[in-house]
Amino acid sequence: MKKLNVLLFTSALLAVCANAGFQDFEGGTVNEPFANWEGDGYITNAEVTCTYGVPGGQTPAGNALALAIEGSVTNASLFTSGTSQVDMMVKVVYPDEALALPSGETDVQIAVGVNTNGELNVYCAPKTGSGTAAFVPVSTALTAGDWKRISFNFDYSTGFCEVVLDGLPCVSTYGALSPSTTGVAGAWYKLANDASTLSSMKVVGTTAIDCVYTGTGTTLPFDGTVADSATGADVPRNWLAAQGLADPSANAPDYATTGMTVAEKYVAGLDVNDGIKFELKDMQPSSSDADEMVFSFPGVGTNGNYKIMGCTTVNGTYTDMGGTFTPGVNGANNTIAVDIHEITSGVKYFKLQAIR
Repeated sequence: MKKLNVLLFTSALLAVCANAGFQDFEGGTVNEPFANWEGDGYITNAEVTCTYGVPGGQTPAGNALALAIEGSVTNASLFTSGTSQVDMMVKVVYPDEALALPSGETDVQIAVGVNTNGELNVYCAPKTGSGTAAFVPVSTALTAGDWKRISFNFDYSTGFCEVVLDGLPCVSTYGALSPSTTGVAGAWYKLANDASTLSSMKVVGTTAIDCVYTGTGTTLPFDGTVADSATGADVPRNWLAAQGLADPSANAPDYATTGMTVAEKYVAGLDVNDGIKFELKDMQPSSSDADEMVFSFPGVGTNGNYKIMGCTTVNGTYTDMGGTFTPGVNGANNTIAVDIHEITSGVKYFKLQAIR
């Protein structure tokens, strides 16, 4: 048989497949009450291994059972009124034919699948709200056989869904930065059918799934950080998603004007599109205290504290000029007063340093 490998989320109950039902596979044990999966599938003891944590706080080593699929499976019992998050593990299998919705599927809200070239695609409507729904690419090629964590955050009020792969947003030009900011590329995709809330899920093809989580919260259940290999900064996944970014090591969108990477923007407490460069703007003697120098810098957020650092040579070792300071209001001019006695002889180069 041909392998389509499509994961469908619908707003109407799908017809249940005729083959024998199965249940209780989630969590690596047949004893957990995770019932009502029905269709062409069977329990397998193939261990789920992945580079990112699995839903439900489990570890891959303790997750030795999964649901293998040869045809299609359906579950409608997972989705209570208001279900707005789905978080699950899916095995990457390349299909034999190009992605398309299975015949007869007319009530699909959103779908994802791996195309013949290995790219993850999302079936969605144009983010402007007008036009025909279609599969669009949202990732580079995935490795066949890998287990990936795929997560969905539904916003029924606007008819958009955030799609996240291994904890990082699937940013593309087809997606929006947020349900209310459609003009900027992001990971929020317009539902192909948004007439009602989510009510069922169907997996079609030859693949495997595990650890399916559903919830009714307002944000996806991510709690980790992503280390930027260039700077070592630990950037929270939720912050990346809110910024519409998929890579903490990349240059920020306003890099040409600010010279700051995504990770540097986070550490400094800045948004990636604010155009603010984290640097000292001015220094001059205090008008009210002859023993102080006043340093000025652009407004920052509330991501941490800051220090004034000084050095005798531009490429030398910078030292603390006098304690830490609380950040000021984002978008406003901020000042730091430093006791002039802290500025040792020969220091003539200064910089502002964020403290995580």
